[in-house]
Amino acid sequence: MKLRCHAKINLVLDVLNRREDNFHNLDSIMLLVSLYDELEVKLNKSGEINITTFGMNLKKEDNLIYKCLNLLKNEYNFTEGFDVYLNKKIPLESGLGGGSSDAAGALKAANELLKLNLSLDELALRGSQVGSDIPFFIFNQHARIKNKGEKVIALEEVNINPYILLVKPNFGVSTKEAYQTLNINELKHCDVDKVVKALSDGDYHLVCSLLFNSLEDSSFKLNSKLKDIKMELIDYGFDGALMSGSGSTIFALTNDQELAVNGMEYFNNKYGFAQVVHILKGV
Repeated sequence: MKLRCHAKINLVLDVLNRREDNFHNLDSIMLLVSLYDELEVKLNKSGEINITTFGMNLKKEDNLIYKCLNLLKNEYNFTEGFDVYLNKKIPLESGLGGGSSDAAGALKAANELLKLNLSLDELALRGSQVGSDIPFFIFNQHARIKNKGEKVIALEEVNINPYILLVKPNFGVSTKEAYQTLNINELKHCDVDKVVKALSDGDYHLVCSLLFNSLEDSSFKLNSKLKDIKMELIDYGFDGALMSGSGSTIFALTNDQELAVNGMEYFNNKYGFAQVVHILKGV
């Protein structure tokens, strides 16, 4: 079974507070974009979970795909194993959700191949035990995310269609370190309802003015180059720029195709990864 596992960007990532379980309550808007990993999952008779990755090296035990498939195997005690082939195009430690998207794809594939007949809600519940972003990718739609990530509320309408430039420098940011560096007592917050309405109304410039990420300050403290990249993108002429997730990708928005393409060449030469993508339609 072959799947495309798409990346996401956070137009908003508002960290509300720290929970008693040391996770954080969030209010976030995630949009699926056209960049994707290619995943193929096959059953085998050996009972082993084998993962072959093209494009990047990943330890099997650290791979969210392995953790999700192993979770299902332990729950249902089926004798079959999996041969997984992953062509990585979404950079690691980028804040674009590639690992979570791949894991969600693997859960969906296993559900179908083994005829487990689990609903999306049931798959999301299992995915949430492995990674906070996995439920979003199980439902595979633009959404508002709440609590620690398990509450996924589909956005009714997304009526903007800008060119989105993703810029990923040659270093990553640890999500754990970004949250640990966060000063809970000095958090600012965003009017997320206003962003949802702007997306529905197609008010592109208002969306650009409302981009918000609570983790920017902490990630910028971990590596100040991220702030420099964000300011470079604004100075280059983009209408808005923001770090996605905990980084290290900074994305920028424009309605000017020429600016986006020229920017991709410039920032790719400077930082090693820059790609123009668009918001997925029909999800």
